[in-house]
Amino acid sequence: MSLQNKIEEIRKKPEHIRLRYVWALVAVSMFFIIIIWFFSLKNSQTQTASPLNSVDTSAITEQFNTGKQSLESASEGFQNTLTQQAPDNSANNTQ
Repeated sequence: MSLQNKIEEIRKKPEHIRLRYVWALVAVSMFFIIIIWFFSLKNSQTQTASPLNSVDTSAITEQFNTGKQSLESASEGFQNTLTQQAPDNSANNTQ
């Protein structure tokens, strides 16, 4: 029996029988999806555990500190620029 013939046979059955086929296929599909998800989750947990232990956190911390200092100096320079321009603008407005 081919797939086309089986589909035609199911189409000729009453609606409540067709709904049984639908729910049976949904259950089978979900079973396979859950099994695949379970094994992929288990595999990803074992792979993510080892690389985190081998990361050199001191180098990353040093990079963040360098970036922080750079942002602080840029912020101070921006503030100095704004405070220097503020008196000039007020002097221009009074004349």
